[in-house]
Amino acid sequence: MYKHKRKKRNNYERSVKRTKGLKAKLQGMISSKVRYVRAGEIVIEERDLANKYLEVMGGILLVFDKKGRIVFINKSGARLLGWSRAKLIGMNWFDHFLFKPERKILWTGFQKLMKGDVKDIEKAFMRGSENRIRAKNGREFFVIWRNTLLKDAKGRNIGTISAGQDITQRKKLEEEKESLLYDLRERAKELFCLQEMGRIVELPGISLGRILQQLPGIISAAFRWPELTCVRIELDRRQFMSPNYKKTKWSIFKGIKVKGKKVGCIEVCCLKTKGKSKDRLLLKEEVALIGLISERLGGIVERMQAEEEIHLAHTFNETLLRTMPFAMDIVGENGNIVYLNKSMEDIVGKRSVGRKCWEIYKDNKIQCGNCPLIKGINLNQTANIEVGGCLGGKTFEIFYTGMLFRGKKAVLEVFVDITERKKSEEVIIGKNKELEELYKIKSEFTSMVSHELRTPLTAIKEGIGIVADGTAGKVNEDQKNFLELAKRNVDRLHRLINDVLDFSKLEANKMKLDLRFENIAETIVSAADMEKKSIESKGLYLKTDLASNLPKIKFDSDRITQVLINFLSNAQKFTQKGGITLSLTKNEKEKSVVICVADTGHGIAKKDIPDLFKKFHQLGGLGNRQTGGTGLGLAICKEIIVQHKGKFWVESKLGSGSKFYFSLPIKEN
Repeated sequence: MYKHKRKKRNNYERSVKRTKGLKAKLQGMISSKVRYVRAGEIVIEERDLANKYLEVMGGILLVFDKKGRIVFINKSGARLLGWSRAKLIGMNWFDHFLFKPERKILWTGFQKLMKGDVKDIEKAFMRGSENRIRAKNGREFFVIWRNTLLKDAKGRNIGTISAGQDITQRKKLEEEKESLLYDLRERAKELFCLQEMGRIVELPGISLGRILQQLPGIISAAFRWPELTCVRIELDRRQFMSPNYKKTKWSIFKGIKVKGKKVGCIEVCCLKTKGKSKDRLLLKEEVALIGLISERLGGIVERMQAEEEIHLAHTFNETLLRTMPFAMDIVGENGNIVYLNKSMEDIVGKRSVGRKCWEIYKDNKIQCGNCPLIKGINLNQTANIEVGGCLGGKTFEIFYTGMLFRGKKAVLEVFVDITERKKSEEVIIGKNKELEELYKIKSEFTSMVSHELRTPLTAIKEGIGIVADGTAGKVNEDQKNFLELAKRNVDRLHRLINDVLDFSKLEANKMKLDLRFENIAETIVSAADMEKKSIESKGLYLKTDLASNLPKIKFDSDRITQVLINFLSNAQKFTQKGGITLSLTKNEKEKSVVICVADTGHGIAKKDIPDLFKKFHQLGGLGNRQTGGTGLGLAICKEIIVQHKGKFWVESKLGSGSKFYFSLPIKEN
């Protein structure tokens, strides 16, 4: 009984212990589960916080795998690159966003980094770097990176985390700053060099040779390594060198030009290398400085040569003024003589300087009415005046020029004695008046004779006509032929008298034109109709080619008809076969109408064309009288066209016919 109870008690205690153990285990399990759930919640919270931080973080945050592919990028980075985040995931960073010059180097370093072969590369990678990035739209910007390696459980590199910041603006500012500082340093050297050149040039009385002797040392001091730079200047076959000059293979030449012509050169040599091979030669700024110095030196040489030329010219002018054979003076604004050359001194004496010019030169001691000093002196204006009653009744032509003499306005005067020439001119003027009187008498006589001859000729012509048509009695065939011959000769004589009378009127400007606005085409057709029968009777054709829609022009229809008939008559005389074409065109450029009479005759020699419109000149030469006439027809035509303000010309060649042109201006009605 006792044993049974103790056994039961032991079972109970064991059950209690087991229950307590299970309870403890259950509590431990519950506590562990609670801690696990809380840890998960904390992880989620931390992850969400990290994601929020990554999303709002500025710049670029990238996660690469070991093949350089993007596995994560933040919003700011995607926005900078210009792509959506979905598109960017999986893209190879090195292929799409780096420029070719940098791509190969960075990709090779990245591959070595992933293999973990080179510790130096890993250290450099961890320190960060700067490189250029290309966005989707091609925009280039600079980014500074801070990098972290991603490793697996075994410590192998499986990717990177890179945080980048856009520093494009900062880089630009730094480059501009560095460029400005560099330019300032170089400009300081250049200015010092050019200042020294200017200082030497301005030294009083310094020669070009002395300037060139000092220049090599000044030029050397302007370069990066003066002790390794030597200079040689060659000008007009003379050489000027720095003391350390030595010809080397590292040299640069720049020509020295004066007025575009090469007169020498500057040679700058590097005596030996300094550092790497790229530093052997001069900087591009130093090369530019050599060019600037050569240009400035060319200007100095040109200026000094000009000064020398001016000095020589001054000496020459002084010598010329003293020795020129014409009398010459210089007169100030107040009329006082300030300079006399030797020729004038010999005439008026040295004591004339300082006195009024008219008191010395004029016989009546009164200033000339056309004296250039009255209107005021115009610098560099040259003119001439004629002055009589000078230096004992002589006449001078005075050529004068406004100028500056010793800083004040003055007139340089050259005196030419024209006393004898004036006397000769007076004689010639008298003779010309006599000739004009004789010409007037001749013209009046010609007009009088022409008028007097026309009256009896008219009576003779009428008488022959009455007899020829049988009014005065029956006429046989022979008598009729003789009467026709007489009538033709009377008509010819009548035309000759009319030509002489017309030409006399034209020469004396007594022929008045009856100018009216008319249709020039109608006048041309009328003239052609007058000559058509005569032309066709010779077996020739007469064509007209007239432009339409021409405006009415102002001209004398009768006189232009006279010109046309003369041209047509001449064309008929000198054309044996073929015919004549009469054309009318418009010249838009000169605003005129052009009339042309073209024939198929034997033409005119080129040497004879200039003489065609001379009076008493006949086509075919003076020895050919078969065509008859006075030789005044074309001369009269010329005067009529000139009075119409028109032009006339001839185109012809022996064996190819002739073309006689004249134009009349188009005036508004």
